[in-house]
Amino acid sequence: MVIERDGTYILYYSVSSTGSQDSVIGYATSTTMEAGTWTDHGSTGVESTSGASYNAIDPTMILVDGTYRLSFGSYWDDIQLVTFNAEATAADGEPSQTIYKPSGDHDVEASFPFQYGDYFYMFWSEGQANDYDVSRPAEGGEYRVRACRSTDVGGPYTDGTGTSCLQGGGNDVLASHGDVYGPGGQGVLDDPTYGPILYYRYVNTTIGYAVADYQWGWNTVRLRLVLGMIYGVVALGLQYSTPADGTVTWTGPTIGTGNASSNEAKEPPSPSPAPSSPEGPSSATHTRPSRPGPELPSQADSRRSAASQNFSHFMDNLQSRVLVASQALNDLTGYSAIEAIKASNAALEADLARAQADLRRARQHYKAVNARRASTQREVTALLARKDTWAPPDLERFTTMYRQDHELEAAVSEASTALTEAEADEARLSQALNSGILRRYHEEQIWSDRIRRQSTWGTWGLMGVNILLFLVLQFVAEPWKRNRLMKGIAAEEKAALDAVRRELEEVRGAMTRREDDAAAAAAAATAAVVEDVGVEAAPVASLPDVKGPEVPAPPALSWRDFLSDPSLWRPALEDLYSERTIDLRMRDVSLIALEGAITGAVAVAGVAALLARQR
Repeated sequence: MVIERDGTYILYYSVSSTGSQDSVIGYATSTTMEAGTWTDHGSTGVESTSGASYNAIDPTMILVDGTYRLSFGSYWDDIQLVTFNAEATAADGEPSQTIYKPSGDHDVEASFPFQYGDYFYMFWSEGQANDYDVSRPAEGGEYRVRACRSTDVGGPYTDGTGTSCLQGGGNDVLASHGDVYGPGGQGVLDDPTYGPILYYRYVNTTIGYAVADYQWGWNTVRLRLVLGMIYGVVALGLQYSTPADGTVTWTGPTIGTGNASSNEAKEPPSPSPAPSSPEGPSSATHTRPSRPGPELPSQADSRRSAASQNFSHFMDNLQSRVLVASQALNDLTGYSAIEAIKASNAALEADLARAQADLRRARQHYKAVNARRASTQREVTALLARKDTWAPPDLERFTTMYRQDHELEAAVSEASTALTEAEADEARLSQALNSGILRRYHEEQIWSDRIRRQSTWGTWGLMGVNILLFLVLQFVAEPWKRNRLMKGIAAEEKAALDAVRRELEEVRGAMTRREDDAAAAAAAATAAVVEDVGVEAAPVASLPDVKGPEVPAPPALSWRDFLSDPSLWRPALEDLYSERTIDLRMRDVSLIALEGAITGAVAVAGVAALLARQR
């Protein structure tokens, strides 16, 4: 692992012996990274010996808020994280466990912390890494890349299902597929063009499993981190599909250098060049002919429109915006304090898991020491039973066993003390975790009640707003609308009436003018005739009024004759229930109704009187 600080490159390395915990992490510095310019400064203070809870190898440094953190570890208690000083040259604190696989050989190593957005991702390699040509593990037991995430670089880390990564959790990021076997040894960088890029090494199964006969190839995989979750991987130029039978077939070339790739092709444009193999070119028998691959994503991306690229950029930034909005909502509602309790409980769960592991180890150690002491005591008792027949070797054996029993007695005492402390620590953490869970439950109940009350008041507020809007519409908006409508209708009617009046006045004036012209013409014609004839007009004699003959009135009919002739009363009867429309004043209707009521009352009173008299 190499970092750059103030113009100086710092290289972190580990020195260890295979299969042991006698390991140390050191560092060297250079200003140019050229060969021969490195200065070794020795240990960083991160060391491990036999019996330690971790193995000090595989260092990876990360800078978070101005503080350097070193992630390291392999097998035993797996991945650890320790704070370094401001110069990033020495440990400044005790390591804390971040990733742990409780089952099997704890085969977890090569950790790589990576920050993206508001989350920290811990990548690691899990499984058997070497000796594939001698003893390959069962399917799925070979190297593969896994990861977990956390909101803090120190954890607690969880996978996509919420399982703690101190209890075996983890998301599979990249495993064996096609010709690629045992991918691991990964690193991650955030490329400005492609986003997060995962670099890893693998074994090419098309040319055997031995590692001494060919170069190792390196590949790149583009990670998709969606809303903080590990969503999947997209290979850059390395595409494969999974048919219904479950087999994986390659449809494109791999990316990277070295002749270990199964389908080599020209190197596609990459934001940073892939490292070349330090060894020489491999044998020609290990090289396969290149085949043209499909169009590279970079070529397709170059033809995208500006709107499409802006939309992609917006979607990439949507994660942080959603997280900020979610955090603001939690702060507003008071849920951030509960989130802090949840984080504390998660940390307590991790501490409790470590305490339980320490308790198991302490109990096993105590039992082992006790068993050894009991065996020693039995042998001492057997020697004492035949004391009279001792030979010089028996005396020497007795002395040795007696001294060993004394040492084991002290060891048993120490193991008992350690077991007692481990039990007390486990009980304390268990009690603290239970208290934290109860506290979280209590606080969530209070928060839920408060949200419910706020929801109730919000509902009442919405009802009040609705009522207010109803009143405003009914008593303000609707009357104003009606008045406006009536004024508009009245104005239109007035305009129409004025137009009709004008037309009537024009017609009346025209008729008057015509009558005057006709009268004047008639008078002029009459005067002209009289003057021509010279005869005076005779006076018009008045005629006496002549009375015409009187029409006799129809003869009067009796009721008997009227009722006996239906032609006289039937039209009147049919008119009573006909559809003929009549015009009545309200006063006439009221009088008719009053007369009907009085008539009905008189009829009812008469019938009642008759009935009463008959009784």
